[in-house]
Amino acid sequence: MILITRPVDSAKKLKSCFKEYGVESFIEPLTSIKINSKQLKFNVNHIHIVASQRSVEFLKHQNDFKDKIKKLNFVVIGAATASRLSVTGVENILYVAQDSEELINYLKRQRLKKHFRYLCGTNRNRSFINFLKGTSNQFEIIEVYKVQSYKTLSSQLITKLRSKKIRVILIFSMFNAKLFIHLISSHISIDHKKYKYVCMSKKIAQFLIKSGCKNATHAKKSTLADMVELSIKSIKK
Repeated sequence: MILITRPVDSAKKLKSCFKEYGVESFIEPLTSIKINSKQLKFNVNHIHIVASQRSVEFLKHQNDFKDKIKKLNFVVIGAATASRLSVTGVENILYVAQDSEELINYLKRQRLKKHFRYLCGTNRNRSFINFLKGTSNQFEIIEVYKVQSYKTLSSQLITKLRSKKIRVILIFSMFNAKLFIHLISSHISIDHKKYKYVCMSKKIAQFLIKSGCKNATHAKKSTLADMVELSIKSIKK
């Protein structure tokens, strides 16, 4: 069985994918998401940075965004996020990066002298923000959704872990990696270091390995398709 540590709405697609392979999965959200309802004004001369599908959900409810949608400029992290943004009607996606490091390299090459607006959640990518600070004094951080952490793991999950039904654990962000280690560490009867971890990025896998989880690996590309493929391979070993 594969453990999916994502909110239920975004984890259902993954669960369906695993079902097609005949693999059982269990969804355990580590956080809940609340989209900001505040209305913003958008400037067509700014470059908007979108790194999450949650940010796209925020944009879909923005009236000024809808009015200027054909003229606004975006750089995006993640193909799935870019796809969702395109569906809203956005036409000017300047670049789609696999992760923040690739986006940083792109911005360095382009040397764009623009005002940046980083549409993000409560848990921000600090290294990316530091890069923006060092690159331009014209940038804003706009918190468009809040991430609230759960304080405990569900009794259902603990039962499955103790009975060794879970074999592979999917981790999608550094924040969730740290949170999962924190929450599972309170259950001394469970040795979380023995599980196989499939991570969205190399940095997350490296963190887990340093934390003693030697069986942590990462997808070649930061996409759900690659994570599914690697998860299936991991569970069949």
